[in-house]
Amino acid sequence: MHEARKHLKKVRALIRLLRPATGEAFYKDENAAMRQAAGRMSSIRDSHVRVQTIEKLTAKSGKRRTPAAFARIRTAMADQKQIRVGLQIKLALLSLVQDYRRLQEVAASVVDVANRSPELSKFVSDQLNMFVISSPRTALRVIAGSTMQSLNAGNPLPHPVDEGQKR
Repeated sequence: MHEARKHLKKVRALIRLLRPATGEAFYKDENAAMRQAAGRMSSIRDSHVRVQTIEKLTAKSGKRRTPAAFARIRTAMADQKQIRVGLQIKLALLSLVQDYRRLQEVAASVVDVANRSPELSKFVSDQLNMFVISSPRTALRVIAGSTMQSLNAGNPLPHPVDEGQKR
């Protein structure tokens, strides 16, 4: 995760260097997309730190605490972390994908995962709300809005039909 965040910073620096050649509009759009993707990774980093903290507490507790209790907490946190990592990756994809049909596919898969629990649904809704408010891309705002509606209603979002399957 640390490496991915470092690489996003380098991409943003490159976009900044190319700003005179690519124009202000390109710079603003791409920089905003990269900044949003990096921001979404922060909760993954936070989950990783929580798991590391539990591991350190387990190691330091010795026989004073029940290792099984720490193991259950760590397992639950690791499972939650994996789900959130998957959701964060999909949300980052939403901010980067340009093809409308692909946006629909990613959004539908986000709803499939987020509908598993109210906490995940709220987490994803909060992230999608940021797209609705701040994205310069109309398609992304529309997809984010419909995805939030599906989450709030507890309904799945239809997966787009592949052109080859229509026949």
